[in-house]
Amino acid sequence: MSMRCLIPSSSEFLDVDSLKPLVDYTSSIPGFNKELGGLGNLQEALIAETRVHKQNILQYMTDFKEELKGKDPLISVLRYLDTQGNSAPLLSTLLKVGIICGYSTSTVECVFSARARIDTPNRRRLTPYKQGILTLLH
Repeated sequence: MSMRCLIPSSSEFLDVDSLKPLVDYTSSIPGFNKELGGLGNLQEALIAETRVHKQNILQYMTDFKEELKGKDPLISVLRYLDTQGNSAPLLSTLLKVGIICGYSTSTVECVFSARARIDTPNRRRLTPYKQGILTLLH
């Protein structure tokens, strides 16, 4: 899933097609699927919200350029959406998931990288001895 579609400086910013995987991922999360279910057709809601807010977010980023300097662009976009009340519930949710997803998966990826460094020849193999033990247990 590409997170570039959430970054205001990206050419893919709030592109509906680029956001679809994030919408699908978010709607599969138990806590969010109930929240998003109230929006009806997610595709139509996404198109409507991006149409209304894309240019406004870019204008906000330009108007407050000095204040936002050095801040994470995702947080800046989320701040803009918070000032808009409840007019963009889908975009707000997608940004929250996008922010959390990036941080929560990085730890797992680091663990997988570390495990690759301690690879042993038999780590991923089912030896005949283990097969015999498993057969007995079955």
